[in-house]
Formats: sequence, C-alpha cells, structure tokens
Amino acid sequence: MTETVLIAIPCRLITLQMKLGAEEGASTLEDLVLRAVTAGRNTVRDLGELFSLPNRLVLDVVHGLWSKGCLAVDFSTNTLENTQTATTGLGEGAWENAVAPKVHMRKFLFDPVTAAVMLHRKGMEKIPIGAVPMPLARGISETDIPQTELLRAVREAVRTERREHAERQRVLDVSFANPMLSPSEAVHWNTVEVMVNRDPVTDTVTATPLQMPQGWGRRAFQLFQARVNELVRDRPKSKFVQQLLSREVLESAPQDTLRSLLVELDRLAEGLKSVPPGAVPTLHRALHDKATAVLDQLAEASRARCSVQSVAHGAGVQWVVKQLIEQATSQLVLALPRISYDALHALLPSLELAAKQGVTLVWLWGDTPSATLDAKVATALFDLRSRFSDTVMLEPRSSCSSAAAVVCDDLYAYVGSTSPLSANPGAGMLVKPVEGTDDPPSCVTDLLSWARRTYPDWQERQNIALLPSDFGRRRGPGHRVDVGPAERSVPLPELKAAVDEDEVADTTQWAANWGRVLQSLMRAVEEVYRGRPVVKAVWDGMYAELVQQSVDGATERLALTDDSAETEMCTDVLGQRLSGLRDKDVVIHLQHPPLRNGRNIPRDYAEIHRRLGAEGTVRSTKARARAVLSDHEIVMGSYRPLGNRLVNPVQGPAPTELGLHIMNTALAAEFAVELGIRNWFGDEGDDADTVARPHYLPALPSLASVPVEADDWAVLDNRRRYGTASTERLRSDAAGLLHGATGSPEQRRAWGAGSCATHGSDRRSWRPTCWHLGWATRITCRSIWPPWPCPSSTARSASSCTTARWSWWTHRANSVRWRSSAPSPRCCSTAEIPVCWSAICSPVPAAERRPVCRPPGSRWFGRLRPASTPPGHRCRSKASTPGPSNRTGRRASGTAGSGSPPM
Repeated sequence: MTETVLIAIPCRLITLQMKLGAEEGASTLEDLVLRAVTAGRNTVRDLGELFSLPNRLVLDVVHGLWSKGCLAVDFSTNTLENTQTATTGLGEGAWENAVAPKVHMRKFLFDPVTAAVMLHRKGMEKIPIGAVPMPLARGISETDIPQTELLRAVREAVRTERREHAERQRVLDVSFANPMLSPSEAVHWNTVEVMVNRDPVTDTVTATPLQMPQGWGRRAFQLFQARVNELVRDRPKSKFVQQLLSREVLESAPQDTLRSLLVELDRLAEGLKSVPPGAVPTLHRALHDKATAVLDQLAEASRARCSVQSVAHGAGVQWVVKQLIEQATSQLVLALPRISYDALHALLPSLELAAKQGVTLVWLWGDTPSATLDAKVATALFDLRSRFSDTVMLEPRSSCSSAAAVVCDDLYAYVGSTSPLSANPGAGMLVKPVEGTDDPPSCVTDLLSWARRTYPDWQERQNIALLPSDFGRRRGPGHRVDVGPAERSVPLPELKAAVDEDEVADTTQWAANWGRVLQSLMRAVEEVYRGRPVVKAVWDGMYAELVQQSVDGATERLALTDDSAETEMCTDVLGQRLSGLRDKDVVIHLQHPPLRNGRNIPRDYAEIHRRLGAEGTVRSTKARARAVLSDHEIVMGSYRPLGNRLVNPVQGPAPTELGLHIMNTALAAEFAVELGIRNWFGDEGDDADTVARPHYLPALPSLASVPVEADDWAVLDNRRRYGTASTERLRSDAAGLLHGATGSPEQRRAWGAGSCATHGSDRRSWRPTCWHLGWATRITCRSIWPPWPCPSSTARSASSCTTARWSWWTHRANSVRWRSSAPSPRCCSTAEIPVCWSAICSPVPAAERRPVCRPPGSRWFGRLRPASTPPGHRCRSKASTPGPSNRTGRRASGTAGSGSPPM
C-alpha cells in the first residue's frame, strides 16, 4: 500500500466584513406589492382587495418591506409610498443589493500558498500529531487578491455551512475589517493528505492530494505544487523536504488536464451500457469525482475568457506599447527587465503627458538583484519621478523579475518574452476585454496582483490599484459573481438513497442521466477551445511546472522556441523525452540558437536534434518568443524552456517569471505562424482560415455511444440482459410495446415485430421470427393464436404487398380452411405492424367460426407449426370461438379484433 503524507499548511487568521442579504432578493409577493403601490394601490385595504388576501397577511408583507427600507408609511393618511431603494430595485431588477443588507463580522483562515479562504473552524491552532509542517512563507497576501476572487472564495467557504444550518442569506459583498482584529501572529494550520510521486524521466516531485480540500480549484493545486517544487529545489536539506521525500513513489503522477479527464470518463462510460444494479454505487462515485473535476475546470475557463491577439515583433510591439500609454486613465504598470534609452526616449513625451493627467506610472525594472540602470535611462526616469512624485512609483533597487509586460488600467495588458523597451522586443500577446463589454479580464487582474507582490517596497506597493473601485468603477446593482462549482449549469445525477421495487428501471434511468451529462461535458470541453480564448496568468514555479506538463502532454504536435539555449536545460533527459514523443508520431518543432557550450552537447539531445533536423523541423536561430506550443495550447512569457540556468546561491534567488497560458485552437495556429511555423494544423499560407481545425478531444467511442434515453424499450432490453425478470414479465412488457407505435424499427425487429415478407420467400428463414412474434404478442390477440403472417406464395416485398390476402386459420380435424371472404389488409412494413395486428384481430362472423385440429403431417400445418405445441392448445367444440386457452384450461376472455389485450 502506498504511503501518504499529511502536510500542515500555515494559514493566517483574518477578519472580514460581510454584507448579507436575501438569497434571491425580494419574494414574488413583495415585488408585486411594490409594483402595486407604484400603480396607485397605496393602502393595505386596496392591496388586499387587489390580491384577494386577508389584510393581516398584507400587513405582514408591508411590515417586512418597511423594515427593509423599501416602503415609507404616512401615518397621518395611512398610505404607503415606495422609497428610492425600491425604485432602484424595480427599475434594474437587482433586489439582492436593493434590499438593505446586514453587516456581519466574521473570522476566516487565509492560505498564503494557495490563496484559499476557509472557515475559521476548519483550522487548528496546533500542528496535528503526525503531520509535516510546511515552512512559513510570505506568499500571497489577502490584500493582493482581486475583489471578485475574494468574494467568490468567501461564498464557496460558507456554502456548505449554509446548507448545514439551512440559512437563506447570501453574501453580497466582502471587505477587510480593522487590521487590529486579525493580528499577523495568529497562525492556524490546515491539513491536506497527499501522495508523493517522483517522475522517473524528468525527476520532478509531485504532491497530489487524495481529496481536494474545500475551496481548492486547479489554480490552488498549481500554486501548492509550485511551492512544493520550490522547497525541494531550493531547500533540499530542510526537515520538511526530507520527510516528504522519505515516502515518495517512483512513478509519474496522473495528469489532470481536460483531455485526460475526458479519456478517463470515456473508460468509465463503458460500464453504463451494461452496469449491474449492484455495481451502481461504485461507478457513481467514480463518475461523480471525475465529472466534478471537469466542471471545476470548465468554471475556471469560463471566468478566464477574454479577447487576445498576437502582436508582431518589432514595430508591432512598439505601436501597442504606445497605444497602451495613451489609453491609460488611472494606472500604467511597466515591467521591464532591461530598458534601452533609444526606445525609452521615443516614449518619454507620452509618459510625461500621462503623468500630468494623473495616471500612476509603476516601474518594475531589473532581472537580477545586482542589476543597475543605464546612466541615461536612470537620469530620465528619476527626473520624471522628481517632477511627478505623486504619480510615479520608481525604486532605486531592482525588482529581480524577468517579466516583460505593460498593463493599462485593469482592462488591457501586453505580455512578451523580452522587454518591449529593449533593442529586440520580440513578439507577444495583447489581452483585451470581451468585445462590447468593459469587464476586466481575470488575467489582467492577476497581473496587477503579481505586480503588487513583486514591487520592492512593501509600503509603496499598497498604492498599486487593484480593485475596480480603485479605477473609478463600481459593480452595478445587478452584477453577479460566478462562484463556480456552487452554481453549475450541468447538474450531476444523484443516486437514490433507497432503490424502488423496479431496480432495473431505476438503473436504466440513472445510466441515461449520466449519459446526457457526459455528452454535455464533452461538448462543453470542445467549446472551450473553439470559443473565445481562455487566458490565464502564470508565474514562478507554477509557470515552470506548466511548461513541463505541456511538453509531456503533447499528443500530436509540439513546438519549443527560445532565444537562447543552455546545456543545463538541453540535457539527455530532455532528449529522451522528445525522442519518446517522436516515436509516438508527435510532430516536434525546435528553434533556438546554438548552445553556448557547443563542445559538450549531451548525446541524447544531440541525437534528437539531428533527427528533427533531417525532418526539417529545426531552426538554429533566435526565436521571436519564448514559448511552448502543445497541440491546442500556448504557454509563453519570460521563462526560458531551453535557456534557464540552475539557481546559483552566490548570485541570489532566481528572478520571478511571468507568462500567459492560452487555450484556443485558432490562436495556437495564428501564433505558430508568427513564430514561423506555417503548417501547425496542416494549413498553408492564406488558406489557413478555411481549413477545418481538428478537434481537441480524441475519439471517445464510449462517450459518443453512451445511452441517453431511458424509455421502456431500454428497460426491456436491460431486463433480458440482467436476467432479473421472469418470462411472463418480459412477454407482457414486449407485447405492450409492440402494440404501441413507439420504438425504432431495429428495436421492434429485435423483439419479433418483423413481417414475414421482410424475410423473403424462404419459410425456413422467417419461421423462427414468426414464432417469436406470436410468443411476444399472445396477450394482444388472444382470440387467434398464433398470428401467422402471409404465406410466402403471396408475399411480394418487404415494404408492401397490396394484393396479398391475410386469412385467419382455424384448427379442424381433417382440413385447413383459409378465410378470404372478408376484406383483408395489405401486408405492412415494420413501422405499420400495429395497424396490421389490429386488422388481423378483427372479429370473425359467428357462422364461420369452426374450430378444427389438423394433424402435424398435413401440408400447411406441418410446415408452419412451431417446434412445440402452443401453451394451453386444444380442440374446441363447434360453437366455441377459436383461440388459445390459458394455463387453467379456460378460454382467454376478451373481444377479438379490439387490437388491445383484454382486461
């Protein structure tokens, strides 16, 4: 059994101020009362007459609205009048903010590693026995979290508690209380049980939680994993790392991408087609866990949608940067690891004009702790700060960051690989709000949060604007924040606590419910890559880990581009990984300049380099961007996938990295063209837009054919498959369905409702089917048994037989008499079987009812008779009506010709 590790994560105690309101705003009756008051019904008596309600009930509603501040009462005339709060709610339909909220102070736990918010009672004041404490770190501050993310985290934290206590209040807004109420030394601990894996190829350590803690999403897991990798890399001899690695397992951790999750669901969906009722709980738990993980990622992707476009290197980058400076109205963040005076001089007039207009200029420069500004650049920047000290934030020390970004307010951002104010700005991406809206993209807000954490001076960094109110915008009364899993658009099926008497029907319905959900998830995942781009900001360890996952997760095509190459990164391990991918027919593109130490190139990497060079997918030049393109995704930014050196403790910590993770099929092909790869999806030149893009998901046969309907035919098939129903039950259900007009031709044919004409003229080929038909429908046409089809001599085709004559046959001692005097229906197709059976079972005149028996050796009876004597068959008297008798020997009752089973 694999050993697990219980990790204790340090959390800070914080106090938040919450605004609580009604869960869904005003009730329907309250809304109608307010609208009636606006229309002139301004007394309790008038309202009671309008709604036909007792005055006492109306008075209670009026009192509730008055206590909420929505109604004003004139006690001199006993009349009512709407307040401004009610008018706002009626006009904009935003009752959750229109009704006066309650303010409540509450303590929470904030995890600086994952930026998660938890209830105070979830933490512990002391480290649990047997847990491995994670070292304290400054990490992310609660003040660095965007307002919408903080509100979403608080709502998710209190969601479970609301269900337990049946509370009907909803968190409308959240803000920070007095800092004195949450001292910094108040540290609590939150635990998570993980399984530690070490990849045998990449030597990467992964700590995978056995169960995601409350409030964790994929982003929280990425931050947690980045912190673990940072400790393993930088502090290998610490007690935490030693205890963690003592229980590691030498195997790769399972991937958690949307593709891998859907492939796993496809494997589980195979059991939905024929799941025994006893295996339902186990399969339900497995499906629920995987589907929940998919829904969580879909919710994050929905929040991360925005508009993005590729920016050409050189002049394109310079034009974009100038436009961002001129469009800024409140704040402009410039992260520039290197600054060229020539590029800065061209933008100085625009920067001065922005500073005069009150735009805050935030400068982050330098990529190492010992970096310095060029003399001319330093003179120009510090002169700008001396003239506009209130709006220019510039520190004399380096920010130790390799990030290359320009953020305009909280709406636009340019992210590249090299400094946009350098001699070679390279290519990049421009992020914008969705067309037609002014909602800030979530990735731009994350970039501002990163800038606040990276700015060197702790006190000055608090002045960097982050909240919407800092930019002069406030959320409207109708603004709603998506809380993700709590408000899923695809509800997951629930498993019944107590199974009904019909267990097969319940199992069939349960499988069909899951089938519809799984197919909806499959379509939603495809839409993620075909709709608006999904853009997420990544940094530091999370960025580096994502690069490695993108390389290993490529299934069809991969591109690694860099403007430098080092032997520390281009190792034998990387060569083996790329060779393994190429052996799986993955198309690989490499672009980087020659290695600095070209004499000591690792053997395996040199081998894959020669192999790809022979295929024409290697370029030994500097790339326009440091990027990894993996199938339908892009990871680009300041991190060097092939040129990063190992951390040198003498030179200080590694610089912080910043990039973008983009998920979009069309944009991946467009950016590949910018990097010089014109056949990313097999498209060439100008016709790239006309070529159909490939699907993100591979072929998933089980999900594509999973049952989605739980009709009576499916239940009948499952009864026969599981063997849980008796023969009489199957016979009864089949007869009822065959008599109706439902079911596909295949289903009706499978249960014996095929015409004899369908099987041709050979009676040996259609006799078993005819026998099955008579067995299944014996309760439908009891007056005549079995309902033999047309003789082959009169059958002409499978679809119609207009001249054929149907005849009822009766048993007689020495002869078989065919009745043809009455009007006979035509032979019908499979879809028309119910009409034919109704005609076959039409009444026979009493004068022609002659029950007879024919020995098996006779001509027709011997050829058509089934292998055994029909149940309950015997000869009747001359006055009796021909037909079968039941098991008790009595003739079956009912009216012949009704076409329905007798009651």
